[in-house]
Amino acid sequence: RGGNEKTKFYSGISYFDQQGIVIESYYKRFNTRLNIDHQINDHFSFGENLSLTYSRNRRSFNDDVYTGVVTNALGASPLMPVYNDDGSYAGFEDYQVSWLSDNPVKSAHEVQGYTSSYRALATLYGEWRIVKNLKFRSSWSIDYTNLSDDLYFSPITVDAENVGGKATNGTFNQLVWLGENIFSYDYDINKDNHLSAVGGFTLQQSDSRRQSISGQGFPIGSNLTNVSSAATITGGVDEGSNWALVSFLGRVNYDYKGKYLLSVSARADGSSRFSPSNQYGFFPALSA
Repeated sequence: RGGNEKTKFYSGISYFDQQGIVIESYYKRFNTRLNIDHQINDHFSFGENLSLTYSRNRRSFNDDVYTGVVTNALGASPLMPVYNDDGSYAGFEDYQVSWLSDNPVKSAHEVQGYTSSYRALATLYGEWRIVKNLKFRSSWSIDYTNLSDDLYFSPITVDAENVGGKATNGTFNQLVWLGENIFSYDYDINKDNHLSAVGGFTLQQSDSRRQSISGQGFPIGSNLTNVSSAATITGGVDEGSNWALVSFLGRVNYDYKGKYLLSVSARADGSSRFSPSNQYGFFPALSA
């Protein structure tokens, strides 16, 4: 953090590393931030805010998975060892817990789920003080997400032993941008009467795409866990969506001695999700 009379800046880096209670699970996150504000002169200023984040999550599976770690750990017989004498995983069927789905330690090791995420948030703004009581501010922001999810069931797990192991790789990408352009007016009529007003328009758009592919058939002990190594591709998805929103807005506030308030506002929103014949909505408001 630092700067001078005209320029102020802040930069920071953080790292988070947490090991889960369930073996093999963890969550790690790295984040960096940079903020800059600069006053060019009495009329113009600009600045930016930038945040970059990377995270990686090794998940433990409990819900919607037959080989849930916690469920099997709670139900396992206290007499059941983790491993047999030959080093293989002990079978739960041999210890009067046939209702279980798998050895919980085997599930923790042999069901591997990783989610990695990159995210960038950035804003660039400029402000123009046109006259003493009137200013204009324009800001443009982006929110970008790149997420990948990899899931692998070893051929020795109950979930995947009949198909020789299975895996799914998925990705999600999204870019959202937002532009806000606002005029602000602030005026003291006299000691008791005050007037303020804002008006402008905003634009927003989102584009996203989701892809996934699944496969089965992996050699035992090969350490091959990616779908590209599967003997058979069993499915795939590739789909995307987008939408846009434009808004025009205005508001006038009046107050008398800071006690009696009157506010009039209106906005018109147009969305690509509405039908072309009825794409805009108008929303007036009055309060006192």
